[in-house]
Amino acid sequence: MRRGFLDCICCFLRFLRSLSIYTLFLFVKGLFLAVIFSAK
Repeated sequence: MRRGFLDCICCFLRFLRSLSIYTLFLFVKGLFLAVIFSAK
């Protein structure tokens, strides 16, 4: 029972990390596009 709980926590942390990386990627992409369009 305890081992399954730890596995669940590890899986959740991995999911959070990938989600934050994806969000950061979208933020940087949006910022890059905004800079390009404002430079025109």
